[in-house]
Amino acid sequence: MNKKLLTAAIAAAVALPMAAQAGVTIYGKVHVSLDWTESDVNAAILDEDGNVLDFRSEKADTWTIESGPGVRDSRIGFKGAEDLGNGLKAIWKFESQADFSDGTTEWGGRNAYVGLAGDWGTVFMGRHDTPLKISTGKLDYFADTLADYNSSLGFEDIRAPNVVAYISPAMAGLTFAIAGHTSERTDDADISNAYSAALMYSNNGLFGAIAYEDLGDSAFCVDPGDDCQILAGVSDTKWRAGLGWEGNNFGIAGVYESQSDKGGELFSQDGDIWQVSAKYKFGNNAVKGMFGQNDYDGFDNNTAWAIGFDHNLSKRTMAYLLYAESDFGLRGSKTKPSAVLVDLGDEVVIAGQTKAKGFSLGMVHKF
Repeated sequence: MNKKLLTAAIAAAVALPMAAQAGVTIYGKVHVSLDWTESDVNAAILDEDGNVLDFRSEKADTWTIESGPGVRDSRIGFKGAEDLGNGLKAIWKFESQADFSDGTTEWGGRNAYVGLAGDWGTVFMGRHDTPLKISTGKLDYFADTLADYNSSLGFEDIRAPNVVAYISPAMAGLTFAIAGHTSERTDDADISNAYSAALMYSNNGLFGAIAYEDLGDSAFCVDPGDDCQILAGVSDTKWRAGLGWEGNNFGIAGVYESQSDKGGELFSQDGDIWQVSAKYKFGNNAVKGMFGQNDYDGFDNNTAWAIGFDHNLSKRTMAYLLYAESDFGLRGSKTKPSAVLVDLGDEVVIAGQTKAKGFSLGMVHKF
C-alpha cells in the first residue's frame, strides 16, 4: 500500500510541472555533415590608404565534420503561446546554437523574442532574422549546406538583435514584414535608423519577394566597446528580389541581390549577385542543382555551382550528398570567404577571396 502511495505521489510530482509547461514546445534540428574540401586562398595586404603591401596564397585539402553555428546551424529551441482572448495571443521563442560535431552548445545566439499575434498580424521584440533574410529563405535549395548561397556567392542574411518587427497576415497571397533597430551605438555609429522591409507573395506554388535593407553605420562596427571602424563584408544597403515555383514534383527558383558600400568607407564596394536553382522530386528522393555569379567592383566575376541528391528516410530525417565549386568560398569552417578583414592595431586591411570545391555527405533530423 505504501509503495502504491509513493508511486502515486511521484507521478503527481512529475505531472504537475509538465502540466504547467504544457504550452511550451521543444523543437530543433540536428545537422551533421562529413565534408572534403580543397581551398585556395589568395589575399592582398593593404595599408590604410589602399596601397598593396604584400600578397599571400595558401592551399588546403581537409576532411572535417561540420555541425555548428554559421556552418550547418544545428539548434534547439523553446517556444510557446498563451491565449489572451478575443483572438489575441502572447507568443515567445528562444533558440540556442548547438554543435553536434564536438558536443558543445552556445546558449542563445539565434532567434529570441516575445510578442503578440492576432488577426491583424504579429508584432514582436528581440532578436530575429531580418525581413530581407526571410524573404527568399525558401528559394535557397542548398541552405545551411556546403553550397549555401550566403557563403558560395555572397548573399547577406542577417539575424539582428534589439529589433521591433511586424509581420502582416496573408492578404490575397501577399505578406508584408518590416523590422527596425531600436538601439544607438555610442561610438561612431548610429544604428537607430537601421531597418529592413519585405513584400512576399505566395499562391498555388508560385512565390515571389522583393526586399530592401539599410544597415546605416551599424554594418561597420567591429565591437560595441572598441573604436567603431569597419566590419568585414557587410553591406550598408541592399535590395533583393526572388521568384520561385513548385509543382508536379518540380521546383525552380531565382534570386538577385544588389549591394552598396560593402566594406565601409575604407574599402567600399558595390556588387550584384544572382543565383538560379532547380530540383526534381521522385519518391522519397530529390535531385537538385544551382548556378550563380557575383560581380564586385574591382574584382573578377565569381561563379558558383552545385549538384545534390536528397533521400528522405522519414518525414523528419533526411540524408544527402552534394558536390560544389565556388570562386568565392563554401559554407565550411575551412572554406569561408576571407573577403575583407581589419586589423585594428595596425590598421591594415586584408582583402581576399577563397576558391573552393568539395563533397558533403550529411544527415538532417528535425524534432
